[in-house]
Amino acid sequence: MKEIIRTIYEGTAEYYGTAGFLVLAVFAGLLLMLVDRKKYSRIIIPSIIILLIVVNPISYKLLLYKTRFWRLFWMVPMVYIILLGFIELLKRMESFGRKLMLTATLILMLIVFGDNTYINSGEGRADSVYKLPAGVIEVSDIMLEQDKSPRCVVGGELLTAIRLYSGDIEPMYGRNAENYMDKASEYEKRIFKEMESETPNYSYVLSFARRLGYNFVVNSADKPIDAETEKLFGYTLLKQTKGYNIYYNASVPEEMTADYEWQSNGTGWYCLDKSGNRLNQTTAEIDGVWY
Repeated sequence: MKEIIRTIYEGTAEYYGTAGFLVLAVFAGLLLMLVDRKKYSRIIIPSIIILLIVVNPISYKLLLYKTRFWRLFWMVPMVYIILLGFIELLKRMESFGRKLMLTATLILMLIVFGDNTYINSGEGRADSVYKLPAGVIEVSDIMLEQDKSPRCVVGGELLTAIRLYSGDIEPMYGRNAENYMDKASEYEKRIFKEMESETPNYSYVLSFARRLGYNFVVNSADKPIDAETEKLFGYTLLKQTKGYNIYYNASVPEEMTADYEWQSNGTGWYCLDKSGNRLNQTTAEIDGVWY
């Protein structure tokens, strides 16, 4: 429960930042309720209910862990509440000068508390019709040249971008490894962490990739796989391109038609023969480990 509360607190703090907009919304909400409780309770009360659901550890544990819970903050109409409060204040001012001063003050507060979307959005001119980084496109093209439906373990920005380029590419995991929507298996989470770490355990990554039939492993160029590990699991450096190393194991598809098949329950491994019976010995042809 402590971990959930910490996650909720950090997500809320990240969303609201300096809390300037939140303070403005709370002030505007109180003003609206004082002006006309019956009228404005229709927007204030649902907003409070949504907030209580979003920051509630019980609802997070039962449901919200499957998504980025902070996105639900968008359901709270903060901008409209601030705007309505601003309009009500303007109505109560007769002097044009005071109205002008109030408007200037609100604009200044929006500038101070807000972000300039034209500067901080990260948007720029698209380099291709796909609107994807050039490295993602090149990596995808190289894999598709080798295999019409490549199966891959990827890291970095490839994690979210590669499926946007082609639906024929099958990554082992996507954002589900971060609990984005669906839960990932324990080994998928472990592989994801290894691929994102500064010093990945490639023996772990390649053994799982080979067992499950993923013939490509792609990670950033600053985290290469050593030659000994490549040789042990049958992966070779196919090409270096635009910040990525592409490793390929041409024998993986054939191995998947062998007399045995690897299966996993999420934490452990075992082998089945063609009849579905569980094998009880090591399989040295793969990596010589007990399962």
